[in-house]
Amino acid sequence: MKAMQIAKILPAVLLMALALPCLAQNAKPAITTPSTAPAQAPILGNEFEPRQIIALMRSVADWSLANKNKNYPKLDMNKDADWSTATFRAGVMAIYRTTGDKRYLDNTLAWGEANQWKLRGRGNGDDSCAGQTYCEMYLLDPKPENAIRYAHAKECYDRMLFDKNFNGLRVWSWQDSLFMGTPVVSMLGKITGNNDYYDRLVTGFHDAAKELYNPEHHMWYFKPGPNFQTTKGGNPKFWGPGNAWVLGALTRDLMYMPNDYKRRGELMKYYTDLCAALVPKQQPSGFWLTSLYEPTEFPDPEASGTAFFVYGMGRGILEGWLDKATYLPVVRKGWAALATTVDADGKLHRCQQWSNQPGRVGIDMTIPEGCGAFLLAGEVVHELVQKGYLKK
Repeated sequence: MKAMQIAKILPAVLLMALALPCLAQNAKPAITTPSTAPAQAPILGNEFEPRQIIALMRSVADWSLANKNKNYPKLDMNKDADWSTATFRAGVMAIYRTTGDKRYLDNTLAWGEANQWKLRGRGNGDDSCAGQTYCEMYLLDPKPENAIRYAHAKECYDRMLFDKNFNGLRVWSWQDSLFMGTPVVSMLGKITGNNDYYDRLVTGFHDAAKELYNPEHHMWYFKPGPNFQTTKGGNPKFWGPGNAWVLGALTRDLMYMPNDYKRRGELMKYYTDLCAALVPKQQPSGFWLTSLYEPTEFPDPEASGTAFFVYGMGRGILEGWLDKATYLPVVRKGWAALATTVDADGKLHRCQQWSNQPGRVGIDMTIPEGCGAFLLAGEVVHELVQKGYLKK
């Protein structure tokens, strides 16, 4: 065969070699050894090709389900329902929606049943994130007998939300908690058809904003107090992954909120202002950093926050919330950067470890919530490509 002919068919052969193991339905993920080498993505020339996007998503999901995280070895991705693994579960739902692969749905069903469809606590803050996937699992198959999937979340939230002394800041008093909890409220509104949930959601978001939101910069602090407001260099201390949690929360809140709900615009204002504030903070590499206003403080690329920003802005383009001309280039650069953070085994690299403020990011660092955010980003990028919005 001539050299030119070989050159033409080799990329396709390599792509099939990568994709075929992942396409097997109902197969258990292979157990692999986490790579300790610098991240090198399994990309064969076009990270905006639909099959390649799915291959990347599968590799991240399958690695996460099959491997222990060496930095957090006690986490069991197939059983635990804590805030970190529950965020990953939101991503597993995204890959199921993208691929229709029943293997991911069955795995999530088994996870929910292992946890008896219960939250870890009473529905406030970190212990509530599993409720997002419980509600989504019900909405996939809304039969009366499946109401058990959201019943405990509803019980916990009803007790909290409809107390006469409800104040959102008592429940969602730090950035992460907005993501963990507020989308569950929006989903319960969709399940029940009761707008009282949306009223409490919007009121609670405003309560939290009184202490966490900076209306000048349109960004959010991690928690109230001076320690979280100014960097050592005297710049506003806006934590990249923390603002990513907030954008993820707003995106999911709006997705499950009716378009004609009377107070929708109040959340939309937070969403669009945050997106606009984030655009100039994207680095030439396509990543956002952990310190948004002081990039020289910690110059390491960071994947988990970048993934949530790509997800939030990409979903906004698809839903018509954001201007395509402004935000498509941002999403394009962000996904191209994220694609370089997945190694040949499927491990996602460059995620800041658990923290509450800007910090360093090592090449080999990974976290479950980063993997969940990557899968959510992959879902919207795949949709953007399928609709012709993104092309190589």
